[in-house]
Amino acid sequence: MTRPTDHLGYARTAVAALAVLAAVGFLFAPVAVAQTDTGTFGIDSVDAPGEASVGQEITVEATVENTGGSAANGTVRLDINGSEVDTAETGAVDPNETTTVDLTYTVDGHLPDEADFTVSIGDAEQTGTFTVNRESQFDISITDGPPDSVSAGETVELTAEIENTGGSGETTVSIENDQGTIESRSIELGSGEATEETFSYSTTDRDLGMMDLVVSVADGSDENRSVLVGFSDEEQFAAARTSRDHITVTLAESAVGPNGSVPNGEITLGTDPGTVQWTWNISAFTPENGLYQHRLSVPGSGGIDDTSLVGTTVEVSDTELSDEADLHTVESASFGGWTEDGTLYLPVETVGVTNTSVTDVSLVLAGETVDASLTDPRTVEIDLGTFREEVAPDETTADGFETDGAPVGSASGTSPEIRYLHGEIVLWHPHIEDGVEHTVTVHSIDDAENETSTDATAVRDGAIPVPNDGEAAGANMVTVSVGDLLGEQKVEGPGAETASINATLVDGTTIETDRSLEALSVSSVLIGTESGSTYLSGEDLSIDGERLQVSGVTLEANGGMVELATDAGIVAVQLSPPEGGSIVTTVLFALAMLVGAIVTTVGGFLAGQWKGIHDKVEHTILAAVIIFSVVILAIELVDALGVLSLPVPFDPWGPIGAAVVALFAIGYAGGDKRAGSESDEMGQTGTRQKTTTRHIDITDGTDRINDEVEIEAVRGSGANTDRRTTVTRDGWKKWELPKRKWRFSATLETENRTYTSDPIEADFGRASEPIKLEFDLPDISVTVQDEVRDIRIPDASVRLEANETTETKQTGDGGQVRFDPPPEAETVALVVDHEKYQEATVERELPKDGLNETIELSQRPGQLRVQSRIDGVATGGMNIKIVPEEPALERLYSGEGTKEATTDESGEYVDDRLLVGRYRVSLAPPKQLEHLFETRDDRAVVDQPAETVTLEASFTWSLSAPQRDRIDRIRTELRDVTAKSGVDVAIPQYYASVVETVLDAVESFPERGHYFAEIDADPDTVADATLDAAAEATETISEAMSTKRNLDLFTACSDMSAANVRWTGDFHMKTLIERLNEDPMAARRAFAARADEVADRIDAERGSLSEIAPAREMLERVDIDGSGRGADGIVSVHVAILLLDAIEELFEHRELTERLSRTVF
Repeated sequence: MTRPTDHLGYARTAVAALAVLAAVGFLFAPVAVAQTDTGTFGIDSVDAPGEASVGQEITVEATVENTGGSAANGTVRLDINGSEVDTAETGAVDPNETTTVDLTYTVDGHLPDEADFTVSIGDAEQTGTFTVNRESQFDISITDGPPDSVSAGETVELTAEIENTGGSGETTVSIENDQGTIESRSIELGSGEATEETFSYSTTDRDLGMMDLVVSVADGSDENRSVLVGFSDEEQFAAARTSRDHITVTLAESAVGPNGSVPNGEITLGTDPGTVQWTWNISAFTPENGLYQHRLSVPGSGGIDDTSLVGTTVEVSDTELSDEADLHTVESASFGGWTEDGTLYLPVETVGVTNTSVTDVSLVLAGETVDASLTDPRTVEIDLGTFREEVAPDETTADGFETDGAPVGSASGTSPEIRYLHGEIVLWHPHIEDGVEHTVTVHSIDDAENETSTDATAVRDGAIPVPNDGEAAGANMVTVSVGDLLGEQKVEGPGAETASINATLVDGTTIETDRSLEALSVSSVLIGTESGSTYLSGEDLSIDGERLQVSGVTLEANGGMVELATDAGIVAVQLSPPEGGSIVTTVLFALAMLVGAIVTTVGGFLAGQWKGIHDKVEHTILAAVIIFSVVILAIELVDALGVLSLPVPFDPWGPIGAAVVALFAIGYAGGDKRAGSESDEMGQTGTRQKTTTRHIDITDGTDRINDEVEIEAVRGSGANTDRRTTVTRDGWKKWELPKRKWRFSATLETENRTYTSDPIEADFGRASEPIKLEFDLPDISVTVQDEVRDIRIPDASVRLEANETTETKQTGDGGQVRFDPPPEAETVALVVDHEKYQEATVERELPKDGLNETIELSQRPGQLRVQSRIDGVATGGMNIKIVPEEPALERLYSGEGTKEATTDESGEYVDDRLLVGRYRVSLAPPKQLEHLFETRDDRAVVDQPAETVTLEASFTWSLSAPQRDRIDRIRTELRDVTAKSGVDVAIPQYYASVVETVLDAVESFPERGHYFAEIDADPDTVADATLDAAAEATETISEAMSTKRNLDLFTACSDMSAANVRWTGDFHMKTLIERLNEDPMAARRAFAARADEVADRIDAERGSLSEIAPAREMLERVDIDGSGRGADGIVSVHVAILLLDAIEELFEHRELTERLSRTVF
């Protein structure tokens, strides 16, 4: 946001600029002209973007007009925040003609959130603003690089400067070389801030040749330096593994013949004692930078367990050139202990237990007894916290188990190890705790001293990253210490043989191991078959206890290979084919299936006989429950038989499982069918019959008949006749009858005659659509309806008058009533009355075929006026709820529910369309703030004249103790600002009174709940933001009043009479609430406009006063750059505007202007 002083000192024209905001920028009307050397120009329009991002180039398009009498040319200038950034020449422009020029500018990150721009030609100018969008933007440059060349083994250093030219933010600074990332660091910089980071790296044989060191910031720039890494004086030849699949061989220039060729042109790689040997034929090396290098592909590399190349010798045939290098990877870690979710797991063979049938055992570790358990016959489980309490880090021997007999076995299971854990080289030991930072030091690698330290945080229980991991990975022996935790430990290089476990092939995709796989945390699997190798991870794996299931590949028991990458190292799985099933097992399996079929058949028969089952839905649910239960029992039985091993694996969700479910479903259906046949036979004798329910409608052909109607169902004849009846008054009936064919008819009796419907024959056991019985009635049908709300009115009284006779009936739920036509009547009168409506009467001729009449009723006049108040203050915009409290009203409003409305600005709501009657009225504060208000419901009787209900709510929020303490601290700071000896403090006291007004307003917030009901912001948020703004204003006043110019003035005025002048303005709570409800930018625009006005006033007063520093210094420091876009930012802008008001009012107080008139020497 622009500081107001950016506007000071500029010449202001006599003609004001009129700004019109266009859809794509700011378009300004031609209101200013300027005289150039050769003509007169006016600015016709300016088109500029409304917002731009830091680093973005924007274009401002200016159209100027030559308003003079002859051709002219001029220079158009663009200023951003008072500084010239671009100019453009108009060229020759004829009189009354216009020309358009483009001015460009790249947005600087140091601009405020809302920047000013000015387009001018001569003295004519137009101004506008644009919003600066900020994202952090980091640039990096190398300030101190490494030397041009070093020898392998030397350490190089590089220093880089990182600058944030955007908004505040975090980034990651990294340095990397050809081998990958060396180190990464997180930094945080504010806008415009910069810092330096120094990195160091110890070169190795892997870096021989031209090495590029690249420093970079995430999503930002990078810069690199090249360093030539050569041999030391005594070395001529080296071999190093430079990637997962390649070895690079390097020769010094002195080792190569005069023509650059290598004698014999063969390089041999072999392991000791010669189990692996490869030879590459090369014709010549290509010299580069004084070194001769050749990159060799390693045969058989890749996969989980790379070929172990420990102690590899690489030599050039027929020469003395050779090098011993450890070219293996760490992925062949031995199968030892591992940690998972606070538990230490050890393979049972490492602690020497012989009795694996027990579950809970005691383990003697370093002389201490620790409780343990066997999660399966192959794995020991120990609580990690208990282990750490009982066993010191340097005590690494497990002495064995105590079971019912004597302790047995002795082996080491907790020694430190270097492992490859999910893509990272780590040191493993049970005493390394998750999330704890340790200093990890590599003291030596093989026989070479190293002493590389770093502060690292454990990535999980038992695992912490190893520094210098590239070199540690290729070593036989590494000496490592972890702070004071483990001391120096000799950790063997991970070239040990891969451990193995036994497993049985269940089917083509599933194996079952001899120990639980879940705690091992298997990350990937390598499967080898005759057709090749397949690597699986993620969703392609599924582990359940001892079982591993894979997808996309078929497992083979003979000749197949399976290797698991686990937290305990690489584990080879020894697969055995599935055992064949015995005859006994096969017979038992068949017997289990037969028992299941019998159970479901009996279940189906009993369900068919159960009289409580009436429809297909209930029958289907029961069938599903019975079949599902029996299937589950069968699965459990098969699992129990699994010890005997079936000839074909049983998968409950596979083809065999589906066949079992089908078998049981057929059994159930057969039993149910048999029960149905027997039920049919029983129905003939009247003992028990299967029934169903059908829907029967009674109508006059159009509408349902709401009078009492008797329905009759008849089947059979003579002595076997079955006759049943039922009665309905609702025009419909659900009737339960046996599943047979029935003849249905209905009878309606009136005062004058009896009507019978035509009979209908229907099969109750087959069709499901409703049965319709229709009467041919020459009746009088009346429908009563609300003339406004288009609803039918129940409980209305309808009186039929004809031939000096009357008959009265009440409408039902459908708002209808039916009369028999009076004998010999030619006209009828219908009188309709309802307690909530005005009476209506109609007269109609009576046709011979009856009368169908709809009568609309008008509501009885009534009005409800609701007033909403919070703590006695009328409050608009409040939600209210109106709920009917009479049965008649509830029926009339059924389906509409609670009526909701909102009070107007005066806090009132008037409803003149409610039906007369009793209602409950309640107040509903904003949902997000409802916990801050206590409300009370009220009851109203709507009638004429209007009923007025006042709904009161209490604002329960209050200032917290920390907020009150902060108010006291700010008042103390204010006293410090004005408590100066030897100087006049009238003006500082005047500005301090603005902050006092703000603090008084905050203390009054608990009495101003009616304002907080109008906004979404929480009162605590507004209060805290206001106190933040008050504290900032106090600091602003202190800084402005302490400048040398102001102190000189106040000292010169020390002989003047004390003046206690206070700011006469107000906090303007209502204005603050309006700003909180507006666009956040509206407050900023108001601040900018007010700042311009105050700057103009200071310029105007400059000539009449000796000193304006108390106003100017304050204006320079009233700043909203740091304010955000939320509620806190709007409050900060609001308080800043109050300070601007006070600066302008300074010139209205005689006692203060007298001080500004004092001459300072």
